[in-house]
Amino acid sequence: MDSAYVKQAHGKTLAGVYRGIQRDLLREYLRDLWIDLNGIFAVLTASSVRNRGDDGGALLEITEQRTRFVFLIWAIEVRLFLDAVMPGTLDIKPLVSAIEALVTQTQSASRLQLSLHVS
Repeated sequence: MDSAYVKQAHGKTLAGVYRGIQRDLLREYLRDLWIDLNGIFAVLTASSVRNRGDDGGALLEITEQRTRFVFLIWAIEVRLFLDAVMPGTLDIKPLVSAIEALVTQTQSASRLQLSLHVS
């Protein structure tokens, strides 16, 4: 809706510039998100490795989640690249859902680590 407003109020050229700024900001956000996700995955991996009762299932799940994030971010990057020539809407809901699931998993792992230290 922002782009449509800018196009109507200020013309097609300025709307194109605005859309480019939006793409750049989303790319920057994705880079920062990836850095944060790498830190979270490192903590989860270390936690899984330290958990001697794990049969490797948790580590496999972490690897699958990380791979899912890679593909979600790549899909958004491709869509951002194509947006320069074929503007359209970008659905980031799958990425947001994956982040929410990771937050839940990280909170569970944190509680488990805390209970191991307290016991």
